[in-house]
Formats: sequence, structure tokens, C-alpha cells
Amino acid sequence: MSQEKAIIVGRKHLNLVGKKLLLASDIKSKLKIIPKSIYGNTIESLIGAIYIDKGIEQAQHFILKHIYSSGINSKMHSKLLLSGASWH
Repeated sequence: MSQEKAIIVGRKHLNLVGKKLLLASDIKSKLKIIPKSIYGNTIESLIGAIYIDKGIEQAQHFILKHIYSSGINSKMHSKLLLSGASWH
């Protein structure tokens, strides 16, 4: 996996995206402090659920809309497209 693609799907980035999309009050937990990793884990689970329920196209749409567009600059996006980065 390329370094750029690894950054996009990496835990740190997914945690940041999850924090933007999810409110702490939406996460049910018995813990007093919610670990940062819960946000990335929830995003991964959500993508998996979309894939199972709606198929690959809807999962790709969610990823492009929320993961790729969140904090990725156009230069990195162009590099990924030119490198042949694929979802299949």
C-alpha cells in the first residue's frame, strides 16, 4: 500500500473523520472516557455495514464523500489517482 493511501485509511485519519461525523453522545459506552480509537473503529464498522447492506458502490460513495474529502488535499488525491489506487 502506498504511503499516501496508508495515511488516508490509517487509524489516526479515521479517528479524526469519526470525530467529525459522530457525536460523543451518540456512542453508548460504560466507560467514563471514550477512547480516541472508538471513532475510527465505528467508521470502519459503518463502512462494512454499508457494504453488506447496500453494496460496493454505496460503500465507495461513503468513502469518497467522508474519508477522501476529509483532510486530503488535491495534490495527494491526484497522486493517488495517478498511482492507480483502486478500491477493488
